[in-house]
Amino acid sequence: MPQILCKRVFASSLDEKQIGQYITFAGWIVDISHIGKIGFLKMRDMTGLAQGIATGSILDKIKEIPRQSSVTVCGI
Repeated sequence: MPQILCKRVFASSLDEKQIGQYITFAGWIVDISHIGKIGFLKMRDMTGLAQGIATGSILDKIKEIPRQSSVTVCGI
C-alpha cells in the first residue's frame, strides 16, 4: 500500500469539506456493528463522536476490536 498523507481531524471539525479527502481520526471505539458487507465504527475523541464505515477484508478484522480500544483510522 502506498504512503498516503492524511490530515488529522477531530470529531468536532468534521464537515462536508472532508468528503473525498484522506483524513486521520484517533479516538476510542464506542460501538461496532455490521450489516452484510458493511461495518460501522462509532468512535469518540475528546471533542465528540464520529462514525466510520469499513468494507472488504478489513471488516473481519474490526469485528475483533473490543469496545473502548484506542484506534487511529486513516481513510477517505
